[in-house]
Amino acid sequence: MKSKKLFCWSLVAILALSLALAGCGGKDAKPAKDAKQDGAKYPTKAITLVCQFAAGGSTDLLARALANSASKILGQPVVVENKVGASGTIGTDYVLKSKPDGYTLLTTSTGNFTSTPLVQKVPYDPNKDVRHIINIATHQIILVVNADSPWKTAEEFIAYVKQNPGKVKYGQNSPGGTTHMAMESFRKAAGLDMKMVPFGGGASEVVAALLGKHVDVGVMHPQEAGEHAVNGSLRPLLVFAEKRVKTFPDVPTAKEKGFNVVMGVTKGISAPAGLPDDIAAKLHDTFKKVMDDPDFKAAAKKTGDLDYLEYMSGADTTKFLQNMYKEMAPLIKELGLDKKK
Repeated sequence: MKSKKLFCWSLVAILALSLALAGCGGKDAKPAKDAKQDGAKYPTKAITLVCQFAAGGSTDLLARALANSASKILGQPVVVENKVGASGTIGTDYVLKSKPDGYTLLTTSTGNFTSTPLVQKVPYDPNKDVRHIINIATHQIILVVNADSPWKTAEEFIAYVKQNPGKVKYGQNSPGGTTHMAMESFRKAAGLDMKMVPFGGGASEVVAALLGKHVDVGVMHPQEAGEHAVNGSLRPLLVFAEKRVKTFPDVPTAKEKGFNVVMGVTKGISAPAGLPDDIAAKLHDTFKKVMDDPDFKAAAKKTGDLDYLEYMSGADTTKFLQNMYKEMAPLIKELGLDKKK
């Protein structure tokens, strides 16, 4: 009798367990929390923002300003980590091969997604392996001459070069880089024959060569021309941008002069492809708020970025970089700078 009761209770327990399991696994059951629901809690730990260039440089300084303000908004530390080498490809590859969970981010830099993959082999696909979140600033590119030069306008400069093919020397600091491509695009569009003089020590060497009249013209970012352009020892003639820059409002764009050359160095936040939409949206909204943060603006003023803050959505940033990649490819091949297969 006792064993019969035990059997009955066991049967009841088995039936109850079976019904419970059926209820959990049935087609009307509610799914477990998915990635999107978990993303609502993001972030729950520190975020690493990888800077692919050396500490103390313009990209690094901007990254630290962004990280400081973003930490306050997100409620979790955003820690900048420098992973340098191979023109920024080491840090870029590290991030793009990281887990796409929003805890490893990259400071966007134009060259790593445009010219660098075209002039050297890189271990990532610059279009497929990345999800761009937001653009924060764009470092425009300007054409500058010594203030003692006879050229007061872009028209005068162009006319002289055409009358003296191969005579004018222009200096720039990164063969195959964005400044080089901007100048070569302009040279080709305007039908100019000039000689390029590369400087491996950075834009400061280009400025020094221009001031010393060792080159006739230089191509660089407005910040790099700096006080020399403001105090009148250097004269900007053109800017390769959609619109004029705040620092030099009287300097026309190349487009105004009939040359459709628009190139700049984007500075923003990117992540590995596969980042969930809700986390991407939260990061976008966070860094957009950062752009209005007084502490960030104060830091951006010190880094020289304040006048060059330029918001673009992740989608617009992607379009901008992919278009530049397509434009650069044939030019780099024409110049013999394309990577060896």
